[in-house]
Amino acid sequence: MRGILFLYQRQKCVYFFVLLVLVLTRSTHSQEQFLSLSNPGHAEMRSEFAVDTDWVVSKDLFAVWLNPTLSSAHSLQLWLVSNTSFADVSVSVAGYHTREVKRQGGAGPPFATQYELIPTSSSTKVIFAKRDVALRICNGRKGGQQTRGNGHCKTLMAKTVIANGSKSSWVWRDMRKWNSQWEALFSIWVQHLFRPLPSERNRGWHRLHDVLRNPERNFLYNQLGYVEDDPNSTNRIRAKADCGDLPYMLRAYFSWKFSLPFRYSECTRGTGQKGPRCMNEVDNRNIRHESISHPVARFNAFLKVVSYKVHSGTYRTLPVSDTSDFYPVALSRDTIRPGTVFVDPGGHVLLVSQWDADGLYAVDGHPDKTVTRRPFKPKFFPHYPRLTTGGFKAFRPFRRRNEHWIPVPNSQLKSTFSRMQYRFQTPNEFYQRVGELMIH
Repeated sequence: MRGILFLYQRQKCVYFFVLLVLVLTRSTHSQEQFLSLSNPGHAEMRSEFAVDTDWVVSKDLFAVWLNPTLSSAHSLQLWLVSNTSFADVSVSVAGYHTREVKRQGGAGPPFATQYELIPTSSSTKVIFAKRDVALRICNGRKGGQQTRGNGHCKTLMAKTVIANGSKSSWVWRDMRKWNSQWEALFSIWVQHLFRPLPSERNRGWHRLHDVLRNPERNFLYNQLGYVEDDPNSTNRIRAKADCGDLPYMLRAYFSWKFSLPFRYSECTRGTGQKGPRCMNEVDNRNIRHESISHPVARFNAFLKVVSYKVHSGTYRTLPVSDTSDFYPVALSRDTIRPGTVFVDPGGHVLLVSQWDADGLYAVDGHPDKTVTRRPFKPKFFPHYPRLTTGGFKAFRPFRRRNEHWIPVPNSQLKSTFSRMQYRFQTPNEFYQRVGELMIH
C-alpha cells in the first residue's frame, strides 16, 4: 500500500515541503478496512477513494495524503522539498533507519532530498493506513549533533483520513488546490523526469510516455495503483507530444496523479505580433469522456483531445492578457524553474527542465512526437525584445468561483509577473542577463 505525505514547515524562515512516498507491505486486513487490491491487474475494479482536503497541523505545518494503494515492498521513500536551500536537516521516523539517497535541485530553487526509510526490525510491517505517524524534522546541527529546543526540532503527528467516494463523470476529481508547495513539487518532478542518467547516453526519447514509463525517472510511477505507467500493462499511459503538447500533457499528468485541478484554453494560432484569440476553456471536470469507465483509458482519451486543441500559438499571448494560460516572469532563478516554458514567437515551445553547473536546459517535442533535451543557446532560445508574445512564462494560477475556474490576473501576481524580458534593446542583452543567472 502507498501513501504520500506533504509537510510544510517554517524554521528560521526556511520553508519545507515533505513528500512522503510510502511503499508498503501487503496487508492482511479486510477490504472493508483497507481497500485491498490483491491483484493489481484488476485495478479497474477498485472503488474510488477520496482523500479529505488538506489540513493544517499547526501554524507552520500542513499535511496531505495521496490515495493509498497496495504494493509489495518493504521501505518508505521520503522527499524533502524546499524553496530555500537546506543542508543541516535531519529526518527520522520511529522504527525506521533513515538513509539519504540523493540530493536534487542542482542550483535550485526549489531543492529536494530523497530518503529511504527501512524498518529496524524484519517483523515491522510498513502499514500506513488509519494509524498515527510521528515524523520528526530537525533544522540545524551543532558539533555534529542535532540541536534541540529553541524550535529547531519539530514532531508531526498526522493521521490518514480516507473517505469512500462515489464514481464521477469527470475525467478526474480535483480534491486539492494549486499553491506554492505543489508548484515546488511539480518543478522537482520535471527536473527528476528529464535529468541526465549515466545509463542513457542519448539526448532524447522516442515518445513522451517513454519517459513516464521509466520508474528510474518518474517517482510517480504507478502511483495510482492502476499499473498505469507499466509499459506491459493493457491500460497504460499513452502520451505523444509535439512542442505545444508537452507542457500541457505533463501538467495534466501531474494534476491527475495528485487530484489537482487542470485547465487549458482553446485558442487560434495568432501571430508573433498580435498573439492568439482564446475562446473556450476546458478542465478536468469535462464530462465528454464519461462513457469510458476505466480511469486510465479515460485520462488517455482526455490527453488525446488536449493534444488536438493546444498548440504553439496557445503560448504566445500578450503580457497584458489577464486570462491567458501563461504569463511572463522575471529573469531570475526564483522564477525560471523546471516547469517554466520558453516561447519562440515564431512557433516553438520548450519546457525548462534543469539548472546545473553547466547552465540551463530544456526539453521540447517535435512534429514526429520525439522529445529532445536542449542547452540554453540562442539557436534554441531565440529572443526578440520587440515581440512581447515570447520569452519565459509560467502556468497561470486559477481559482474556483461559481462552478468556474477563474484565472488570477497579473495584478495579483506581483511576486512573479514581470515584463523585464521585453525591455532589452537587443537580444544580446537578454542572453547576457540569462548568462549571469547561470553563474549565480
